[in-house]
Amino acid sequence: MSNLPAFKRGDTSLDKIRAYYADPIKYELTATLEAVRKRLQDVMQLRLNYWSKQKIVTYLKVHYNIEQAQAYADIRNSELLYGEINETSRKAKMSVLYEFSFQFLQRARERGDMKAEAK
Repeated sequence: MSNLPAFKRGDTSLDKIRAYYADPIKYELTATLEAVRKRLQDVMQLRLNYWSKQKIVTYLKVHYNIEQAQAYADIRNSELLYGEINETSRKAKMSVLYEFSFQFLQRARERGDMKAEAK
């Protein structure tokens, strides 16, 4: 028996869409992949508007006539392609709080306020 796999897999739809974003002229999308790309954009837009995943699944099933499993796959692929919005938001909030506390410390040191500096 050969050590080769039984079948070869080509690039996934997500890989092709990533390539399109890297160079849209070189990697043109088919009509089907363009529809998938638009669907993934819609998912990201809904996530930015704080829609829950369950609500997005219902929306995709009604508006795009797709199965529930495909809707969840679209959510996962959208997060892989554009990033996880909740994680990004959490990191951004931590960064803002860090900057605020650093500026507070600088102001306390400038005023010589040892009590505020110790907090």
